[in-house]
Amino acid sequence: MLLTFAYPSKCTGAYELTCDEHDLPFSLRGVERFSYQWPWGLGMSTRTKNFKLYLRPKCYTHGEKRRKSLMSLAVERSAAGEEMRMLLFCTFLVLLASCGIWVKAMHEKAS
Repeated sequence: MLLTFAYPSKCTGAYELTCDEHDLPFSLRGVERFSYQWPWGLGMSTRTKNFKLYLRPKCYTHGEKRRKSLMSLAVERSAAGEEMRMLLFCTFLVLLASCGIWVKAMHEKAS
C-alpha cells in the first residue's frame, strides 16, 4: 500500500452510541477520518472509515431477543446458569424421592 510512506497528520472521529429502552448500549456507529501528509511536500491524502458495531452478544440479532432454551441456560457460565443448574438438580432430587416413595408404596401394597 502506498500510504505506508505517508505520515499521519490528523485523525478525527465522530461516534454515536445507540441505547435500548433500558439505557443499555446496543450499537456504536462511527465515522473516522485520517489525513496523511506525503513526504517532500507532495500533498495530503484523506481516508474515511464508516462502521457500525453491535455491542450485544451473538444471541441477540439486531435488537431482537432470541429465547434461550433451558439447556443453553443450564450450561451458561454466569449466575443465571448456576441458578438454573441448582433448580434442575433440586427437581431431579424431588423426582428421585417421588420414585422412591412410589416404589415403597407398591412394595407394601404387594405384601
